[in-house]
Amino acid sequence: MLTRPDGRFLQVNEAFCRLTGYTAEELLASDFQAITHPDDLPRSLAELGRMTSGHAPSAVFETRYARKDGLSVWVQVSATCSRRPDGAAGQTVAVVRLGAAGLRMF
Repeated sequence: MLTRPDGRFLQVNEAFCRLTGYTAEELLASDFQAITHPDDLPRSLAELGRMTSGHAPSAVFETRYARKDGLSVWVQVSATCSRRPDGAAGQTVAVVRLGAAGLRMF
């Protein structure tokens, strides 16, 4: 997936759509915060903040996403933030894989 510095989706692939249960159109009208489990959102935002502020070039962490069907899915996120010529945060590229815990009901 590809996101803006604020977390809004810019590009998603079919595998990510299957993982979340949302269509590409639904995801592209949203951001990762909207599908992140509320208990995991502070950590996800902290990891994004470390990357966009320049304190870390990349991050790897596990989090839960809320699928469209009501299930939660544990995923491992490996992300890196690009930099613009002026040093500001650019887009974030993330690889999202199914986590060890898999699918769970909320």
